[in-house]
Amino acid sequence: MSRRGPRLGGGISLAVAAAVAGLSLAFADTGVALAAGGTGAAQAGASGLRAGAATVVAQAARPSAAWHWNDMGKPGTGLVSARVGVTTVMDSPGAPQRPYAWVIGSDRHQWTNWWDGHAWRWSHMGTPGTGLVDAGVGVTTVMDSPSGPQRPYAWVIGSDRHLWLNWWG
Repeated sequence: MSRRGPRLGGGISLAVAAAVAGLSLAFADTGVALAAGGTGAAQAGASGLRAGAATVVAQAARPSAAWHWNDMGKPGTGLVSARVGVTTVMDSPGAPQRPYAWVIGSDRHQWTNWWDGHAWRWSHMGTPGTGLVDAGVGVTTVMDSPSGPQRPYAWVIGSDRHLWLNWWG
């Protein structure tokens, strides 16, 4: 199983996607766009790549000549059951972007699959309050100042029907 990381340099040549309905991601500096439509079919714009619905998070890296799919595995001992979202994080304004994909596992816990600069890692993000995760809302990054690091924020709906925020700070 290949665990090739992103090619960083003049621009990011990476798209991360959970191949489930409604997800999209684009990197303007590379012309790469990856989207999953209502049927769960993933599409990569520039290459014409198409794939059916899947229950794993997949990463498509664009090296100099061809697209490749990497099986990103599964969270813990369960499976991916739903998406939360994807984003990139920069530890400082000049640092490379590192991709993060958040999902809901079959255990109804939030999980993230992220690139640490050397390898892909799964991290268990737990559950909100005393309940479980019912649905994903979305993710983004926030910078407190122009020279500060980006911090990821992931929103979910808990089994108590409250909006919950999971963030790094």
